[in-house]
Amino acid sequence: MKITQDENELLMRLVEENKIPDYDPEKHVIVSQFAKKLGVSGNHARYILDNRVKKGKLAKEKVRMDNGHTAYGYFNISQKEE
Repeated sequence: MKITQDENELLMRLVEENKIPDYDPEKHVIVSQFAKKLGVSGNHARYILDNRVKKGKLAKEKVRMDNGHTAYGYFNISQKEE
């Protein structure tokens, strides 16, 4: 299948708009890290983090880990624009 220049530009724009950001240990906290540090289950850690998201204290986004898998990275709202 031959891709025209217009299709290529569209494809590249769509990829950029939908790209999953890489995990940034300076910005993101993931559930497994939080659970381990807190000494609780992953479900309980997720519950705590999601409640903070609901209260507007944190935000979350899907991030790509070093191994290629995705996870939700939680971060301070003020860091979203960075």
